[in-house]
Amino acid sequence: DFALTWTRDEAAGTIRFIATVNATGWVSVGFSLGLAPHMATDMIVGSVVGHDVAIQDSWSTRVGMPVRDTIDDVTLDAGSEVDGRTTLTFTRRIVSSDRLQDVDLSGGLVTLQWAYHQTSDSFSDAHTAAGYVNLDLHSASSASPTPMIQDAGHGLVWTVAVLFMLHAARRLTHSTCKYTSRAQRRRAREL
Repeated sequence: DFALTWTRDEAAGTIRFIATVNATGWVSVGFSLGLAPHMATDMIVGSVVGHDVAIQDSWSTRVGMPVRDTIDDVTLDAGSEVDGRTTLTFTRRIVSSDRLQDVDLSGGLVTLQWAYHQTSDSFSDAHTAAGYVNLDLHSASSASPTPMIQDAGHGLVWTVAVLFMLHAARRLTHSTCKYTSRAQRRRAREL
């Protein structure tokens, strides 16, 4: 199970997140503007090992391990692992100075992507559960999305979905071009 709560501090221009998961491995919270998972996604990945808490501000452009941001502007507030539950608390700016690798959260509506590994704290190990949900960071203060994707093989599903959308867009463009050509021919005949 994964749960996320947040508190916006408009005066400070920050938003504080608390991610909790029933697992002892790494945890990831990502934000995108509705693209396919991992595509242009601002990700925060963290883990707790004993008393050591690690967090990484990351950017993802493909399925796989995200790369560390060139500007790390996420602040780790706390982290704990108790009775098989990992909790990470972090703060970031609503509008980040890192315009290339952070998603602007001022609009409110984002696609929240989450993932975790049940037992591994190595960020390079593939997730054991993941999912996403569209939500408005202005009108709500928590989300407990159910897993929409529970296996590491979901990349194939997204690849097929993206290819289908590209095919549909190409057909739409092609039929639009035909329509335009016919319309142009009709206008030419009328003149």
